Amino acid sequence: MHEMGLAQAILDTALQIAGDRPVRRVAVSAGEQQAVSPDSLSFSFELVADGTGASGATLQVRTVPGARLLVDEVEVAGEHPEVLRRSHVEVVEAAHQHSHGAGHPGDQPVHPAWL
Repeated sequence: MHEMGLAQAILDTALQIAGDRPVRRVAVSAGEQQAVSPDSLSFSFELVADGTGASGATLQVRTVPGARLLVDEVEVAGEHPEVLRRSHVEVVEAAHQHSHGAGHPGDQPVHPAWL
């Protein structure tokens, strides 16, 4: 399922952005060319987030033109809850493991740095 890989990449990015704070909500912009179902992506996110710092967090998906998948906001909980925003934090889907080889070091998924 395409959405499961994207959900994992969104979770990884959101947790990186949140640091040690629990995640309450993540808002993403999904390009139409990603061909994802917002409901399936939200459900997949709920599954992969279970047992992590984003357990119980909601995923809001906004469909936009193009092919990119961007994390627009990460809302974190804590003593001072806040919404963290950075523009152009692109999500890179984790590479799928294939049985035809062990892969190469350069084949590992790359997650953008949050600058």
